[in-house]
Amino acid sequence: MNPDARNALPERWLPKLCSKLSGAQSVEDVQTILDEFGASWLSDNQVEDVLRQLLDATEHKHLLELVLAYGSWSHRLSAWLLKSFPKNSVDEFQSSIHSEILESLSRFFFSILRAFKEERKDFLEEAKFQVERIPCVLEDMINIVLGEPDVIVDVQKADSNSLKGKRSHQKKLHKMERRQQKDLARLGITDPKSKEEASINISILLKTLERTFQRYLELLQEPEIYSKTQSMSVGLVYSDTSDHEEGSGKSADMTPMAASLYFESASVFGDWRILISARANRDLRDARRSDAKFFRIVMKKIIELSNGHFSDDNHKRLNGPDVGFPIFEAKMARDSLVYQIDCVPEYETKLERQVIKLFGIYTHAQIDKRFWDSMGYQLFSMKGKEYLDRCTFKLTQQPHQKDDYVVSPASFPPLEYEDSENKMMPEVPKEHLDQIHSLLILDKFVTLSKELLKSILVNLDVSHVFDVSPREKAIIEHPNSCYVIGRSGTG
Repeated sequence: MNPDARNALPERWLPKLCSKLSGAQSVEDVQTILDEFGASWLSDNQVEDVLRQLLDATEHKHLLELVLAYGSWSHRLSAWLLKSFPKNSVDEFQSSIHSEILESLSRFFFSILRAFKEERKDFLEEAKFQVERIPCVLEDMINIVLGEPDVIVDVQKADSNSLKGKRSHQKKLHKMERRQQKDLARLGITDPKSKEEASINISILLKTLERTFQRYLELLQEPEIYSKTQSMSVGLVYSDTSDHEEGSGKSADMTPMAASLYFESASVFGDWRILISARANRDLRDARRSDAKFFRIVMKKIIELSNGHFSDDNHKRLNGPDVGFPIFEAKMARDSLVYQIDCVPEYETKLERQVIKLFGIYTHAQIDKRFWDSMGYQLFSMKGKEYLDRCTFKLTQQPHQKDDYVVSPASFPPLEYEDSENKMMPEVPKEHLDQIHSLLILDKFVTLSKELLKSILVNLDVSHVFDVSPREKAIIEHPNSCYVIGRSGTG
């Protein structure tokens, strides 16, 4: 028999699996489908191809996690992943399917983080930090081993024209070094003084990723977690209208105030949470009432953004390149969605996460680039360089590529407030002040959740819990009674 024929996968196996799962009405149905989907034809030569198709599948969300968690394929695929993990070479790891699956598992666990108890949450937060930070540190270690020059030299030359520039640059370098030292310590390694020490660090970091990968797979296969994963497949988890614990997707020990804030993004959306302003809410409702075709175009664009598809058309910088903070537009035929990348606290975690803040739908005639320049200057002046770095993290790490350029949202430990600096910013024109104050201070952004989207579709005016600042979050999650002094409107 032809070897290629022996290694060929059954025809249309993936569409058949997705079709069966789409008809599942219960967790028991999902388990039956996964149990019956035999692995007897799955050879070692086919495993990577199967994993690739599961990872790239768009017909069913979290299909990879579902198959790895339970069923006749689960242990077979997991065993192959651990056995073939590239633990000796950075290049092999970076080009392997293992690195992609590790990132996918990290995003998945972070999306259901509140389902875990505190001890597990601490591990998952640390694991997410490892998965996101170690690849960057590995690059640094490889550069040391290869003896390549540090890129900071170019920045130093660029700033050497003035004493003020040098001082500013040195301050940035010290801050960067402190952050890097903190990251290295958190990863259990030290700043290498030689190529040999850098090589040892590489081995330690790859081993750390291997252990994290193994722990992820073990967690997936725990009954409590695979049941939750299966529930997501039949729409039971995250159903905000159910009173049952399994249906609500809320932890049993969550306070009522905190629980009310856990509106999940609509199921058609990706990993990027979408926050909409009062204007964006009105714009979506107006589009739904007046032009169904245009509304579908707008929603398609929002779904693309939520999945991190930052192409040239939907991630075009609106304000000038020299403006401190970027504002973007997603272009449509006659209008644009105007938005920024923000970094906000996640509830029930110690992390902050990148999100998309949608300001509204603007016609080309309504877009005043001078206003968005002023907005960018004001954001940078108010929140500083560290905030800017977090909001632009990953977005500037690689150039846009065709239509398949996809970015996942990053997460960070809580932001330390920066020392006040004399930031020389252009004066904001008076005609822009009121609108900027309204957008940045007065406006309350809400998550585009399933319930909010449903209210837009059926034209119901429903109040939704708005997003909060880190300090407001600390008050909400405070376990005991407290007084809030000097802040009206808190109830």
